[in-house]
Amino acid sequence: MTFADPWLLLLLLLLPVIGWRLARPGKTGSAVSTYPDLRLTMARRRSARPWLAQQLPWVRLPALALLIVACARPQAPAGVREIGGAGIDIMLVLDISGSMQAEDFKPKNRFTVAREVLREFISNAGANRLGLVVFSGKAFTQSPLAADHQIVSQLLDRVHIGMLEDGTAIGMAIATAAHRLEASKARSKVIILLTDGVNNRGEVDPPTAAEAAAALGIKIYAIGVGKEAGRRCRCPERCSGRAI
Repeated sequence: MTFADPWLLLLLLLLPVIGWRLARPGKTGSAVSTYPDLRLTMARRRSARPWLAQQLPWVRLPALALLIVACARPQAPAGVREIGGAGIDIMLVLDISGSMQAEDFKPKNRFTVAREVLREFISNAGANRLGLVVFSGKAFTQSPLAADHQIVSQLLDRVHIGMLEDGTAIGMAIATAAHRLEASKARSKVIILLTDGVNNRGEVDPPTAAEAAAALGIKIYAIGVGKEAGRRCRCPERCSGRAI
C-alpha cells in the first residue's frame, strides 16, 4: 500500500502528546479549587458516570489516527490486466465537410451513412486499438488510440458537420492520423479514410502525407462516400480506395 500524501502521517507523532494530556488530572479552575466541598461533589459525579462514558476521551485517539491516515489517501494497486488482440492500431478518419450533407442515400446524407459504417466497424473491431480523426478545412483528433471501443463510439456520436471550418484537407487528416500512429508498437498500423471530395485545403497535400505515412509503415485505405463516380482520395498507389 502507498499513500498519495505520506507527509501527513507525521501528524501521528502528535498522538502520544495528546494521550499524555488526556491522562493528566483535569483542573476545573481556580473557582472550583477554592471550595473543597464543591470539588468533592464534582469528583463524586465523575465517579458515578458509567465506565464507557469515562473512556470516551480516549476514543478520540484512534478516531484521530484513522482520520490522519484517511487524509494521507492510502492507495492499493488494482493490478494490470493484459488484453490480447491482433496487434493492429487503426485510426479512423472521417470527412465532416459541408459536401457530406448531400443526400445521395435518401433520406440519409453522406455523413450519416459514413458514421453508421464507422460505428459498425467499431463494434466489430475485436481487441484492436482504435482512434478517430475528423476533418474538413482542418484536421482534429477526436479520440486518440484506445482499447475501449465504447468511448471511441461515444466520441464518434458527438461528431457533427460544422464543428470545424469548411473545406477538405485530406492531406492534413492523413498527417494527423499518421502522427497518432507514429509511436505505436503494434505489428500493423492502418488508416481508414472516409471522404467524398478532393483535397482543397491544408498545408500538406495527400501524396506527401501518404508518402510520409508509408515511411512509417502505415497502410492507408481510402473509402469514397457518395454515389457519384470519381469521388476518391487522390493519393499515391500505396493508398487503396473504393466507394461505399
